[in-house]
Amino acid sequence: MADLSPKQHYLKHLGQLKNERTSFEEHWRELAEFIDPRSTRFLTSERNNGSKRNTRIVDPTASKAARTLQSGMLSGITSPTRPWFKLATPDPDMMKFGPVKRWLDVVMTRMNDVMNRSNVYQSLPIIYRHLGVFGTAAMAVLENDEDVIRTHPLPIGSYYLSNSNRLSVDTTYRVFSMTARQIVMQFGLDNVSNAVRGAWDNANYESWFDIVHLTEPNINRDSGKLNARNKRFKSAYFELAGDGDKMLSESGFD
Repeated sequence: MADLSPKQHYLKHLGQLKNERTSFEEHWRELAEFIDPRSTRFLTSERNNGSKRNTRIVDPTASKAARTLQSGMLSGITSPTRPWFKLATPDPDMMKFGPVKRWLDVVMTRMNDVMNRSNVYQSLPIIYRHLGVFGTAAMAVLENDEDVIRTHPLPIGSYYLSNSNRLSVDTTYRVFSMTARQIVMQFGLDNVSNAVRGAWDNANYESWFDIVHLTEPNINRDSGKLNARNKRFKSAYFELAGDGDKMLSESGFD
């Protein structure tokens, strides 16, 4: 690992995760064909595919059941019209103090406001449907300058997961496409590859490029530093066919 650049390390890890996931893909494709045809994206070239994909569905009972499930889970578990969570402190005795309870109420109100302004409640039904049909689901919750957070439900087949020694997911790789305009807007012109810069300079703003985004434990971090690159989890973006070892961004999450 010491001889590998960060991008080489990420690509090697991505290849291992792809091999581990292979045996599930046939099952997911079959479930999608007969229940939820537009929920998968095994190839980045499948983006914006408006052609008919429901030709294998003869009996729509399962599809209706999936829609009923997602609606029931949204209204029953995470309803946008009523409170569905409460905040508390690890120490029960602290909950007896009025200032603590008032502070938690303020934070809970702000959290609800953020979720209502963002697209959380548009994404959760998709996640619930994926859980019911495929037995797994993933959603990225990312910072956003306008809405504080922005959620991205990930299509089945576009992401790869790995568990820690506690058997909880601590690693996610996803492969997706962005246009040249989107890449420049998010990462800046100085950080993109020559191919993206060329598309931008020639006004080919809607040209597509494959991007990898990963989050994994930052095992080599310096816990004494408070910058983004030394957080508990690293978050990195790079172009799949980019120039050499160039990264679009490297940061982290707590």
